[in-house]
Amino acid sequence: MRILVACEESQAVTIELRKLGHEAYSNDLKECTGNHPDWHIAGDCFDVIRDQKWDMIIAHPPCTHISVTGNRHYAKGKEKHHLRLEAADFIQKLWDLCVSACDKVAFENPIGQINTFCNMPKASYIQPYWFGDAARKKTGTWLHGLKPLKREVFDVEPEIVEYTRANGKKTTFSKDYMEGVDRSGKMKASTKRSKTYPGIAKAMAEQWAGDIT
Repeated sequence: MRILVACEESQAVTIELRKLGHEAYSNDLKECTGNHPDWHIAGDCFDVIRDQKWDMIIAHPPCTHISVTGNRHYAKGKEKHHLRLEAADFIQKLWDLCVSACDKVAFENPIGQINTFCNMPKASYIQPYWFGDAARKKTGTWLHGLKPLKREVFDVEPEIVEYTRANGKKTTFSKDYMEGVDRSGKMKASTKRSKTYPGIAKAMAEQWAGDIT
């Protein structure tokens, strides 16, 4: 299949699709960091979807403003709420274009406010440790013409640690998450944190596209 992985600079999913024999391309406004520039289309995803024919589209729309972790900044009544509304509008328009142009569409995003602000199917949720990565990060997938990812059997569980925020409140996170936040809970490396876990990328390729090699 000819597959577009939109809003992806890491090329994690694209590389796994290529391993299985598919003609896959990553796409982002940024240049790729996956070391395969020949598999990357730098530019606006709307133009790429309109101008070319795709058998499947997998999209990772930016989650900063729509994720629940940003509620203290972007929730209704907060100063930056307009950015959440803009993010939701972007996601809705991208979804509408994708499903009108392609029979197989998947959107991926961490748990957030997409179903609150967007008219999209109900999300199905996955965890990285379902697919071999020792991490906890509840992630939603919104699907059109594709089935939810099935949990695979791995003897892996996330390493959970207790954390005390700067305000004194205690919470728990998986250890990999803690490596990317400061004492307030704010992300120190959002780009690194937003990259797709290897096990999830592999599962997407195998379960949604299949091995044709």
